[in-house]
Parts: sequence; structure tokens; C-alpha cells
Amino acid sequence: MKTLFSLLFILGTVARAEAQGFGDWDRHTPYGSRMYDPGSGTKLVFGPDRREINGVDRWYFYKGCTIGTYGKQYFIADERNARFESFDSEQAWENALTQRQLKPTWTRWYEDDWCSFEGLLWLMLLGFYVTIPLLAVFGVVVFRAIVRERLHPGKPYTLVLLGVTLLVTIRYVLEENPVSL
Repeated sequence: MKTLFSLLFILGTVARAEAQGFGDWDRHTPYGSRMYDPGSGTKLVFGPDRREINGVDRWYFYKGCTIGTYGKQYFIADERNARFESFDSEQAWENALTQRQLKPTWTRWYEDDWCSFEGLLWLMLLGFYVTIPLLAVFGVVVFRAIVRERLHPGKPYTLVLLGVTLLVTIRYVLEENPVSL
């Protein structure tokens, strides 16, 4: 049995080491442009002329724009009007954001793929020797909450079940709507 677990651990480690392509991602922004990372840095492609901005470091989505930094520069990509503005200084960029009212109350900065549920499924598949026991424990919680506690809101297993369900739902909704507020 000890050998089996050792073998499964090594297999999982090797699978992670060989999974270089799993870090690559390709998404459409909330406004329809393409954003992707082929392993060499994040790229934003937008507008009818398919303008490409390479090496995007950080960004957020707000009011039809993708706003962020690339290299030592700052940018505002207005995806609805296919306009791109680049700034060399942070002060000029901040002034433009203030002037165009592009400073959200809650800025949701991204540095990588903003959808992690797909990655979580792959991780669960590759790490099945950890996932299966965790799912078994969650199954016990669900069973106890439904059968023994009859989903009574004051009971501990019901509270755990409701808490986990609420957290997963909030996380899913936030991933499906990555726009800053």
C-alpha cells in the first residue's frame, strides 16, 4: 500500500512537470476582444484591425475598456470604439482615467487567466488521489446535513454545506463576470 501511494505521488508530480501547456489560456474579454497567453506573456487582440498588445502585465475591465500595464507603459484599450491609448508616465495615465471616469469603486486587477474553474477541474483530475478523499469527506457532510439534520439551519453540518455552497457560487459568479465595479 505504501508503494502504491508513493507511485501515485510520483505519477502526479511527473504529470504536473509535463503539463507545461496547461498554463496557456485563451479567453474573450467581456467586450469581445481576444486575450491569451501562449506561454510567452499575455497578449490582447482587439478592434477591426486586430491590433495586438504584447506583454500585458496587469489589467482590469471597466466600462467597455481593458485598462492596464505592459512593460513600463500604461494603456487604455477602448474595445467598443477600437481606440488604444498608451502612456509613458503613471501620472498621465491616472489623469486620463480620471478624465474619462474609468476608475471603478472596486478594481479587480488580473495578472493571469481570470477563470480558474477549468484549471481546478484539471487539477482535480491529475490529483485524483487527493480529490477522491476530499469528495468522500464532502459526501459525508452532505449526507449528515440532509439525512440527520434535515437541513436545519442551526446545525453544524448544514452550516458547513451552506457555507461551501455559498463560497463556490460567489466564486463562480465573479469569474463569469470579471468586470470591475
